[in-house]
Amino acid sequence: MKNWLLASAAMLALTLTAGAQTPELPDNMEKLQGMQSTGTSMDFRTVEQTGEYADQLKKNLENINLPDGFK
Repeated sequence: MKNWLLASAAMLALTLTAGAQTPELPDNMEKLQGMQSTGTSMDFRTVEQTGEYADQLKKNLENINLPDGFK
């Protein structure tokens, strides 16, 4: 009896949580199928790869041994 009650409560909880998530699916699928823009800016910030700090990082990387196949 105790196992049946526990199983029933678990099924009820799963059913309620699954039902709460379904309304968002059609809208998300329509966006993916329509290949719509996310609205995110395409302006990327570049970081300079020279200078004292960058040179020190490169020097530190020389002391790291990577497995075969890595560059």
